[in-house]
This record gives sequence, C-alpha cells and structure tokens, in this order.
Amino acid sequence: MTTTFIKDSLTIFLSALTIASCGQTANRKQPNKVTDFATVQKVDTSLIAIIPFDHSRDWLFDKSYTAATLSGSDIKVIETLLINCVTEYNRKLSDENKKYFSIDMDKEKYKRQYVAVTNKKGEKEVWINCLCQTHGDNWKTSLIMVDDGGSCFFNLKINLSKEKCYDLSVNGLA
Repeated sequence: MTTTFIKDSLTIFLSALTIASCGQTANRKQPNKVTDFATVQKVDTSLIAIIPFDHSRDWLFDKSYTAATLSGSDIKVIETLLINCVTEYNRKLSDENKKYFSIDMDKEKYKRQYVAVTNKKGEKEVWINCLCQTHGDNWKTSLIMVDDGGSCFFNLKINLSKEKCYDLSVNGLA
C-alpha cells in the first residue's frame, strides 16, 4: 500500500506541476502551424490528467519511444488539434453513423488522459484517451479502458511536432 500511495502521490504531483506551468511560454524551433487558437479560449485543466508513459504500455507506443513531458503551450496545441481532428472526423461520418458515433465536444465535458512520448525521430507525440463518464478520480492516475459506449469514449494520437492527429478510434456500441 505504501508503494502505491507514493506512486499515486508522485503522479499527482507531476501532473499538478505540469498543469501549473500552463502560463509559461515554451521556445519552439519551428513557428507554430496551428492557426485556430480562438477555438481554445481557456483550457479546463480539471478535465486533463497526464499519465506517465512506461514500457509496460507498449500497446500505446512501441519500445523505441521514450517518456516526454508536456508544457502549457503543448497542452493548448493539443486541445486545438483535438477539436480540429474531431470536427474533421464528424464531417466525414455518413448520416446513418452520425447518430451513434458523432463526437460533440461542445455538449460533453470529456475528461482527457494524455500520455506523452518522444519517437525515435525526436518528435513529441501524445495519446489522448477521452471519457465522458468516469467513476471516482482514478482516471487522474490510471489509464481507463472501456469497451463499447459509442462516442462517449474515444482516443487518438497527435504528433505535436508535425501538428497532425491520427488513429482516431471511437468505441462501438454494446
């Protein structure tokens, strides 16, 4: 129990430290390609948990990836890319699939779990797990995987260096 408590406390501390840095500016080598920051007026950090990457989660990223950190400016870019990616996903849905699989980012208060990594090219990537329902606060420290549930649960990956999203996957229906 002591080891779990220390691990959970460390995870919460690191998440809080990362979120507290939201007001800081990060230097970027390339100019920012994301142009629609008006979409993300203010990031609600109470809905975001940063879960550290470890190699036991090789189903997320293979063993060539290493753990990375996220800055406040990274989180703003992630949120903008997330909204843009979901908007594009919804636009491509057929009319019959919209009823069950359309994602409404305005209507739902999705809790989001971020797992940040650096790939072998040195690019920062993030796996984002979105949940519109949770029970308790364990979503802040442990990855939550849900079967079914439709658009209430979805995940995707974002390459922050390229400012592109990929592998968007919406849960199926029971």
